[in-house]
Amino acid sequence: MNNLNMRQRPWTLVILAALHFLAPIGNIIFNAVISNRNIMNYFIFAMSPEYLSNNWILLIAPVIAGYAIYTCKRWSFYVYLVAITALFLVSYLGYASKSEAIGLFPLILVYLVNIVVVSYFLIPAIRNIYFDRRMRWWEVQARYKCNFKCTWSSLDGSQKVQGLIGNISENGLFLKSDELPEDNQCVIIDLPFNYGMDVQFSGAVILHDRVDAVGFGIKFNHSPETYNVVRKIVLDLEKKGMRISVMAGRTEDSFSYWLRTFLTTGKGLFPKNQKNQKKN
Repeated sequence: MNNLNMRQRPWTLVILAALHFLAPIGNIIFNAVISNRNIMNYFIFAMSPEYLSNNWILLIAPVIAGYAIYTCKRWSFYVYLVAITALFLVSYLGYASKSEAIGLFPLILVYLVNIVVVSYFLIPAIRNIYFDRRMRWWEVQARYKCNFKCTWSSLDGSQKVQGLIGNISENGLFLKSDELPEDNQCVIIDLPFNYGMDVQFSGAVILHDRVDAVGFGIKFNHSPETYNVVRKIVLDLEKKGMRISVMAGRTEDSFSYWLRTFLTTGKGLFPKNQKNQKKN
C-alpha cells in the first residue's frame, strides 16, 4: 500500500521534462531542416546504425535530463547538469565538423535555448525544490487525524512534557504542546498504548521559527521496529477513515487551471512556497 498523498508537482517542471523527452525527435527534425533533407527520409536514416553510433548522446542525454527534471531530487539536479553539459559539448563538436555546411546561427540558437533553461533551474525558487525535501509538497505522506495522549522529552530525559498527537503519518507527526522545543532538536515520544510492542519514538523537531505555534512537527528517526509500529497505527487509522485528504483533488492543481492562470495573469512560472502549508 502506498500512502503517498500525491499532489501535482509544478507544471513548469512537468512541461520542461516532457520537452526534454521529446527533444530527440526535435533534434532529428532540426537536423533534417538545416541539411535540406526530407524529414521522413531523415527519420528513417536516424534509425540506422550509422546515425545512432554517431549521435546517440543527442538522443539519450535529453531523455536523461528530462527524467532528472521530473524526479526532483538532489542527485537528479547534478545529473541534469551533466546531461546538459554533454549536449553542449556534442553540439559544439558537431558544429565544428560541419560549420561550413550549417552556419553559425543554428548553434547559437541551440545554445541560447539551453542557457535559458539551465538558468531557470539555477533560480533559488526552482533549485530549492531539488535540494530541500520540504519544498516537494507532493511527496508528503498521507496524514491521519488522531487524538493520542503522549509524553515527550529531550534525549537525556531530563524533563517530560505532556502532549497530544493531532495527526500522524509514516514519516512524522504533529504534536500539540504548551511547551515548544528548539527547532531541529531531537526528542523522544512515549505513547501510552501498545500496537504489538513497547516502543519509544525518536525524531527531529520541525518548528521553523513559528512563534505562534501551538505545537510542533516531528520527523521520525525510524528503526525497523518503530517503522513497523507506525505502519500498524497508520493502517488502523486508514480503516477508521481518519485520512486527512485536504491536499487531494484540488482544482488549482490541474493543468487547465495552471495554463489559464499563466495566460491571464502571467503567474505560475515559478512555484509558490508551500512550506507554510505543511505540517507533519
